[in-house]
Amino acid sequence: MSAADAGGALDSLRQVAELGEVLPSPEEALKLYFAARRLSQEERWENLSVVQTSGGWAIRAAHFTEDFEDFRFEMVIPLLSHETITLRTHEERCQELGLQGIFYALLDADGSVVLYEVRPPELWSPIDQRRSDEPFLQPEILAQLAQDAGKEQNDKMEKAGEAKKRKRKKDQ
Repeated sequence: MSAADAGGALDSLRQVAELGEVLPSPEEALKLYFAARRLSQEERWENLSVVQTSGGWAIRAAHFTEDFEDFRFEMVIPLLSHETITLRTHEERCQELGLQGIFYALLDADGSVVLYEVRPPELWSPIDQRRSDEPFLQPEILAQLAQDAGKEQNDKMEKAGEAKKRKRKKDQ
């Protein structure tokens, strides 16, 4: 990549995100540019800035909820399609950044970007965000309900199997 191309990549990146004093390499700048351009085209992403972490470069941005009532700052890490990330690496990055989840911007050869969010599932919404009709069950009760449902399903399958056996005997 020539110096002119490198400068062009950084200039393009500056158009869609804030850059600090330390600048990424031209290759990293291109990855960041395509990811930032994708985010800037969506209404729910605002205030994009490029940050350097111990694991490399990322985009920090405000990500709004679907109803635009609230937002939280998220990290987006651009990855080329041949780059890999393990769950261990992901969890280490989350711990380092003090986040529960991270967005990954997967880039292909033509600069198309697909966003993936990796975070633990929210099994229950926070108490202050629950509907008044949403029940709260203790984990022990949930485990018992799941076990009972499994037994019920097994009983149904056994009965269906017995019915098929009786039908086969009857047909013989």
